[in-house]
Amino acid sequence: MKPKRTKCCIESYQPLLGVITHFCTGCFIFQLFLQLKK
Repeated sequence: MKPKRTKCCIESYQPLLGVITHFCTGCFIFQLFLQLKK
């Protein structure tokens, strides 16, 4: 029963990780854009 619960936890966190990764990528691109503008 324990492994199943852990798997559920990982599955519920996956979308959150995707959002964080997407946000970090956007911030990185934005910083590069600002540096290119200078």
